[in-house]
Amino acid sequence: MAGNPFLQWMQALGQPGDAMKTWEDWLSGQLEKVSRNEAFLGQMGRMLGDSFQVKAQMDRLMEQSLRGLRLPTQSDVEGLHKRLDGLERRLDDLEGRAAPGAGPDPRLDALVDRIEEVAAQVEALEAQKTRAPRKKPTAE
Repeated sequence: MAGNPFLQWMQALGQPGDAMKTWEDWLSGQLEKVSRNEAFLGQMGRMLGDSFQVKAQMDRLMEQSLRGLRLPTQSDVEGLHKRLDGLERRLDDLEGRAAPGAGPDPRLDALVDRIEEVAAQVEALEAQKTRAPRKKPTAE
């Protein structure tokens, strides 16, 4: 026992739970000091800003790569979804304005056809995105 400093430390502190509580209290105090340190907070803010810039650059590179491969990008799919939502709102508006018992409105039929076209485009882009072949690295 004389050769085991950890065991001596544990016995000096009392029960093992007491040692853990002492360590937790000390560590908590240290972390609180660091979290209030202006230099630390400034550095963390700069690192966070840098990470946002890196992510934005990665997003731009991904968009360029996908466009180069003629694959739909996230913004392409989002744009089609927005168009589809707009067409659906217009359709709902036209249906709401139709007089009860009135015959079919040819504009409504054209709008329904257009919505179906856009929906098919969205589905095709999403299918193309999921089945895009992955290039295997070539050994040089």
